[in-house]
Amino acid sequence: MAWWPFRRRRAQTSGAGNAGAATRMVQGRRFAAGVPYVLPKDMQEVNRLDFQHFMLRQVRRGNFEAPVRGPHDVLDVGTGTGRWAMEMALTWPNSHIVGLDVVPPPIEAGATQQNIKPANYSFVAGNILEGLPFNDASFDYAHQRMLVGALPRDRWPGVVQELLRVTRPGGWIELVEAGEARGGGPALEQLNEWGLSAAANRGIDVSMGAKIGSLLQHGGAVNVAAHEVLIPLGKRGGRVGLMMEANYFSALENIRPLILNLGLTDEATHTATLAQARREVAQRRCGVTYYVAIGQHP
Repeated sequence: MAWWPFRRRRAQTSGAGNAGAATRMVQGRRFAAGVPYVLPKDMQEVNRLDFQHFMLRQVRRGNFEAPVRGPHDVLDVGTGTGRWAMEMALTWPNSHIVGLDVVPPPIEAGATQQNIKPANYSFVAGNILEGLPFNDASFDYAHQRMLVGALPRDRWPGVVQELLRVTRPGGWIELVEAGEARGGGPALEQLNEWGLSAAANRGIDVSMGAKIGSLLQHGGAVNVAAHEVLIPLGKRGGRVGLMMEANYFSALENIRPLILNLGLTDEATHTATLAQARREVAQRRCGVTYYVAIGQHP
């Protein structure tokens, strides 16, 4: 039996049953089925997410900002590759770390000598849009990162309420989201516009990432603090800028299947625009804004 005997029955909603490993193919890429998430769930995206994790850890000089020290129970919602959760399990060896996502991370298929699961880390299949499968006040710290591409605009208040519900009084919630690139030219703006249109088709508003602080406040969290992190994009930003460029353009390529599937453009035009955007980034000072917000359960 897993260590969380307090698991509650999943709320029965119209979307119930989607929280598993079901996937579908779109333009040759594998996506999670039955959820609004706009990016693939395949090894190419796994590699990008891991790369993004290492970049963010370097830029932020750590994996978290909430004032927590050795919490007993930690939840990572939208755990993705499980990288953050497993690193926190090693950082806090006496804590129980749970990663939750609609699709299991690759390590669940079998650990290797280079990628061993920490004993205090566990994965739970689940979808926060269907309600978290845990009792009230189950965790000291709830972490959620990069789900702006998975959460429809009108579901955000409920998501924050669900995070607060499973967090213990005095416990902390930390949200991290990304925004758009700034300072680019027409080609980069066009790529962003296609991506925004593809997301909007699923009810997703990427600008919600900038509102995570106010969402925590309106949801009832106290001691809320929020700030922006502007990461340089391109070689003018040095090593971090090159890392951001690799991550950002990989994300643009990974959302292309949905853009093409919706008929927003054709493959040749998208490829040419992507190449022009790379030239723009090489010639300009560009950046990508990330947003961080923490709040405490009263």
